[in-house]
Amino acid sequence: MVILNLVGEKYPRDESTYLYVIAEIYRKHSSKKNPLKDNDVVNLMASEYGIPNVDRHIIKKYREKLRAFGYVFDEARDNETNEIMPRKGRYYCYTDESVDDETLLTICLLAKCNKSYFRGDADVLIDNISNLIASDKSRELTEEIKKIELVDNSLEESLDLSQNIRKVLIAIKKRQSITFKHNNHMRKHFWGTLKRVYPQCVFVKNDEFYMLGTSYFTKNDIFTSHNYVFKFSHMSLIKPTKDSVKDIHQSKDGYLTLYSHDKSKKTVKISDLLNSLGDIEEGLLYQRYFNLTETVFETDEMSLRSLSDILVNLKNKYGPNLTFTIKKVGGNDAPQTEWEEIYDEVKGHFTAEIKIKAIPEEIIATSLKYMNCMTIKSPERMKKDFLSRIKVINRLVTKKYLSSN
Repeated sequence: MVILNLVGEKYPRDESTYLYVIAEIYRKHSSKKNPLKDNDVVNLMASEYGIPNVDRHIIKKYREKLRAFGYVFDEARDNETNEIMPRKGRYYCYTDESVDDETLLTICLLAKCNKSYFRGDADVLIDNISNLIASDKSRELTEEIKKIELVDNSLEESLDLSQNIRKVLIAIKKRQSITFKHNNHMRKHFWGTLKRVYPQCVFVKNDEFYMLGTSYFTKNDIFTSHNYVFKFSHMSLIKPTKDSVKDIHQSKDGYLTLYSHDKSKKTVKISDLLNSLGDIEEGLLYQRYFNLTETVFETDEMSLRSLSDILVNLKNKYGPNLTFTIKKVGGNDAPQTEWEEIYDEVKGHFTAEIKIKAIPEEIIATSLKYMNCMTIKSPERMKKDFLSRIKVINRLVTKKYLSSN
């Protein structure tokens, strides 16, 4: 099926243009919840594609042509009665029923390797998907996918995980709070305790599923919020609360609003927050976790291979919260698009300017880990903080060795 992005252009009136524009309109603007009348298509042709004064009666002609290219048009039905809507003006919606074998095989692989499924549940899903696959060779591959051995996939951790994730996602959509029991063998004071939070998002870190949740309370007439991270494998007995109790304190999708003891209110982007955490520990996220600092590092001179090893590790940890510029010593900037693949072929020494946006504790931890090959350039307060930590560490190490002698 041919898909063209035609928005923002003006087009001459010819049959091929009409065909592509009408196809694009049905693809982008129609659905079972938003069926289009012929007049709707005509209006969109004028407003978005600069093709005015189209006779609505020709829309049917082009729908028939599009059917030959694999487009499927259904007469829209009433959601309650399931009866076809009134024929006057004719409502239609476009559905694309074609999914290629490659996409279906990829879904099978994701299902098999995902911890949110029991092995048996994943195999049932793969069987169902296999029925949609057209070619015999691709269908045979699904049987091989079922044979993949998941050596580190714990059946205990997978218990009810997919169902629990669905419950939380529904609660997020409804802005609903949930209760659950938190069972963590490593943190005895959490064992079996009942928690109640408004879930904000589900995320994956190091092949583990986590939930970010918020609770609200008032103390001394001050409204505050606490934010928590919990691992799904430690959550059980998840139950939604009443639909009437909505989270009215979070207003923007993808963002988290924090309410502090000093009556201040701050909004942070959830993806920035999660990328700043580094190694995640369950429990309360203290307010310092929401104060992200951008710190600039400069590496020592080294081969591109050594430099790429550092950058890959940092990129895996900080994701989009890390940016960098590579420079060749005595030369121009190194290529940015293929730096991971070409390092064996590139001679000479390189340095990099690296910018990391994270909480100060994460910045200090990274500085200590790579102190033999990169230094902090800015801000000045992070340099002073790092140096003061080094002095304390040196003093403790010296004291330990002196006392041992």
